[in-house]
Amino acid sequence: MEQNKDEEFIVMHGEQGEKMPEVHVQRLADGLGFGEGQISHDDRVDEVEGETRQAVESLIESPRILVKVDVDKDGQRLDDDGCGDGRGVKRIFEGVTEKFKSLHRSKVFAGGAGMAAATLIGMGTTAGQSLRDTFSAAIHRLQDKEIGFGAHTDDHATEENSGCGAIDKAPIVVTNAVKYRDKIEGVMTGVLGVDDEGLDGIFDNFGAYGETVKEEDYKGKEVVGEIIDSGKIVKELTGKHLEMYIVLNDVEGYTVNQELVREVSGDQVQVFAVDVWRLKELAAELYEQPEEQALALKSMLVYTLAVAATLTKGDLPVYLASGVVQPVAA
Repeated sequence: MEQNKDEEFIVMHGEQGEKMPEVHVQRLADGLGFGEGQISHDDRVDEVEGETRQAVESLIESPRILVKVDVDKDGQRLDDDGCGDGRGVKRIFEGVTEKFKSLHRSKVFAGGAGMAAATLIGMGTTAGQSLRDTFSAAIHRLQDKEIGFGAHTDDHATEENSGCGAIDKAPIVVTNAVKYRDKIEGVMTGVLGVDDEGLDGIFDNFGAYGETVKEEDYKGKEVVGEIIDSGKIVKELTGKHLEMYIVLNDVEGYTVNQELVREVSGDQVQVFAVDVWRLKELAAELYEQPEEQALALKSMLVYTLAVAATLTKGDLPVYLASGVVQPVAA
């Protein structure tokens, strides 16, 4: 079958003959088209040779962009998550105990705590509550439901920041969800294939909540500190942001191999990663009713796209890896 430049179908096989899912990789857009952050694809085109960029794009467009999520000592898939930041790992901690092997986990912006907080905001349950308290409520909800989650810091965070932009800039992310409302909705419905049922209410809830958190003395370091105190895996990242692409992955049990991207590019290029299947899993585990699960997923997607608008210039090409050809919608 003739392959489109932006697509590839292949059946993957593990090292010992294990049959892997069929993977479809599609370039969804040359960029989101909106954003006010400093991370840019186009600004770095002159810094990164065309051959290197082509090698990275060839990797992204192949099944090798995915790697299986690691298992625990009992052989069960790791049930926690990390953030989609593309930088390299310097140190790993479980609570305050340092670990010495970085395992592959699912990735969502701000980790599970951030995504759970996004559901509370989008579903309108945070009226009169500070953003700091909303993150605490999200963490407690994850703990009550026995859902694993994690986070990251970096080795040069200053003042009251944790080093995770999706958490540190959460007040801006909430307001940007409304600032870029039409653009975000357009990407969700027009690119990702999400239906618009309930979206108006979600955006209205983000808007109302954004008005209440503008003047809050919010500190992202406190949020990640609470996650550390919960005994979760928190990775310390290092170096500058060099992300030039965004990869969405909807192949359950797999995540984006960001380490391989750094390796192929000689540490010149990184990618943001979002495991869409993990968002669906979180929605299903956090809420019981299908209607609530659908609203939760949409709320997480709104927050995810608002993070991208906050951290990037909106010119990072966006790819989707999926096990079958289908929209992102739940």
